[in-house]
Amino acid sequence: MDISVVLMIMTCKFTSFAFDYSDGGKENNKLSLGKLTFEKIIFILYMFFILINKKDQQERKIVALPSFFEYCSFIYFFAGCVAGPTFGFAEYNDFIHKRKQYKDIPLGLAESFKNLLVSFGFLSIALFLMPIFPMQYIGTPRFFANSYFYQSCFLIISLTIIRCRYYGAWAMCQSTMSACGLSFAGYDDVLGNREEKWDKVLTADPTLELYPSPKDKQDVKNINSHFFIAFFIFTKEMEFICSGLAEKICVFPSL
Repeated sequence: MDISVVLMIMTCKFTSFAFDYSDGGKENNKLSLGKLTFEKIIFILYMFFILINKKDQQERKIVALPSFFEYCSFIYFFAGCVAGPTFGFAEYNDFIHKRKQYKDIPLGLAESFKNLLVSFGFLSIALFLMPIFPMQYIGTPRFFANSYFYQSCFLIISLTIIRCRYYGAWAMCQSTMSACGLSFAGYDDVLGNREEKWDKVLTADPTLELYPSPKDKQDVKNINSHFFIAFFIFTKEMEFICSGLAEKICVFPSL
């Protein structure tokens, strides 16, 4: 990990803060789609299939600018300033002032240790199995001398082991989020039992790693960064299309 990881997290926070503050200057009715057009129908379909779990702009918007020290505390919050995950200022502000679900944050020690053990497990897999399935072996003449079945299995196992390094780091970041309480999402009543939810701010979900779909595997990695790209890049671009300026736009490289 180098400085680019820290800059990536800071870039997500800078951009999300700017868009949320821009939304804060709009009335709530202007944050909706308004009169339907063909472009807006496409946008609705896009939001349904791609951002079905998107966060509401009205909840994320920033009405008043924070002070310089509040802004710096958001950017350099100790639990996520090095390797993430990224989160919005509204969530952070509610957490600092103990609003909404953060009014009564339970002790997150057990959840934190659970994520820490998961992190150690993934890092141990990477540490002990990477020398057995080295990526440097792939592409060598000895590698291509084996059967296609052997090459495919070796490649899948090797790539899975490499991903364990990232899952280990993400689980460790999730451990810090649980320890400070920022990932607390309230309580869920299941069959009369009040269960704690710790998925407000997520880094990754390794349970879908064995799914055959590449999309499912991609969706559970670096979850909040993917949300940042989907919400603040694609969604804002689609809103720009819906603003009636579609005929003036020639190229959208990210679409």
